[in-house]
Amino acid sequence: MRTPFDRLAKDLLKALLEPVCRTVTPEREVTADAQRLDLWCDPDPQRLPRLERLELLRRMLLDGACAFEFFHAAPSLDEVMSALRKALVLRHSAADAVTLWIIAAGRPHRVFDELPSLRRLESWPAGVYGLDPGLGVRMIIANELPRSADTLLFRLLGARRTLRDALPELDRLPEDDALGRAARPLVVRLLSDARESLPSTPQLEEFVMETQEWYEKWQRDLRAEGETRGRAKGEARAIVKFLRGRGLEVPPDAEARIESTTDLGTLERWLDLAAKVSSVDELFASS
Repeated sequence: MRTPFDRLAKDLLKALLEPVCRTVTPEREVTADAQRLDLWCDPDPQRLPRLERLELLRRMLLDGACAFEFFHAAPSLDEVMSALRKALVLRHSAADAVTLWIIAAGRPHRVFDELPSLRRLESWPAGVYGLDPGLGVRMIIANELPRSADTLLFRLLGARRTLRDALPELDRLPEDDALGRAARPLVVRLLSDARESLPSTPQLEEFVMETQEWYEKWQRDLRAEGETRGRAKGEARAIVKFLRGRGLEVPPDAEARIESTTDLGTLERWLDLAAKVSSVDELFASS
């Protein structure tokens, strides 16, 4: 991957695709001369409903296997032609059709000039384009997408202003949202990298300043979450140890349930009851 922004794209898509795909492969080699795709996935149709809050991504996977190429800028004509070459190799070698999705932060004007068959896909949101169907190449331009819950994932993969404007939406996602859980720690890592490893430019310095609030907030949240998980893990182990110390049986499935519980209120109540119950079932019945 080329930059921390590209690493965010690969890691975030990989985290969201793994629960709904049979295989997800970063940097898949597609030719004898070691051309590589940024990300490859083979979706499992039965698991795609899990992406109900990510409708655009779910729709992209409906036709089967997908490959992804990420560009944290408008890709050049040479870069798009290289992606097209990979798509043709995939279509030639795969038993079923494969779609290559180019995720670009900005509009590649020369590409549109040189490839007039690259046109807006009318049944898709603004910002989604495709070449001739037989080529199997489609493109999402992040800064042209409408602001909606369905497009937030790809706007987070955009360039500075597009990403910056998406951060308040990411912050408003509920705690149980899959995109929020996957994206926040990766965005914090990206913002940290932007502060430490990228060449300093006036535009980057402005981006760092504009995202400082979110960087500090999510750092605190992630730190607190880690402390809570550590405390929950300790209490869960204490419950299991105490129950077994009293001679009570704790089957593997019951142990797994206790150790996977993260609500501190529940764990504290179980710890109090561990001295009184006569079985693990009785402990769970108190929930």
